[in-house]
Amino acid sequence: MTLSPAIVEQMMAQQSPDTAIVLTTFTHAALPQPLRFCTVPLQRLSLEPLTYGLTSRGQVHRFLPMEVLLPGDEEGAAPRGRIVLDDVAGPDPDGNLVRASDLLRLSPASAKLLFEIVRAATPDVVEQSWPELEMSRAPIANGAISIELSAMTMEREPCPCDRLTPGVAPTLFSA
Repeated sequence: MTLSPAIVEQMMAQQSPDTAIVLTTFTHAALPQPLRFCTVPLQRLSLEPLTYGLTSRGQVHRFLPMEVLLPGDEEGAAPRGRIVLDDVAGPDPDGNLVRASDLLRLSPASAKLLFEIVRAATPDVVEQSWPELEMSRAPIANGAISIELSAMTMEREPCPCDRLTPGVAPTLFSA
């Protein structure tokens, strides 16, 4: 994982006006558009309802208080991450009130999350990005949701994806 010198300096500083922000993008086949969230309420997005968030690369990320454990790069293991958030209700992009647990009932097998780190001073520059991680588990306890994420592992890859028959690979069987 390579970070820019500016974000490393900011992370090592005792006090810094700049801060690292984690952007999460939640995609699912049942959603008309991705849901985007951020960990810092940097800008006021609207007054009614009062909403804070961040605009990065033209995309609006709404502020959602959450604890984020970024995926690691341990050798021999697939990247794993976790997000812990309260089961809060908030408006979706169409203005409808949605609970976070309602999103988890959409068939979590096809839900994916993208993690990105940006700096408050330069929200359009992505410092670090993790490919879309799949939701593996999402237990709900005491009003909190712990979403566990993992990368596609080689054990789950179909290998070979097709059978090598004369109909599929005729050149293998030609004399």
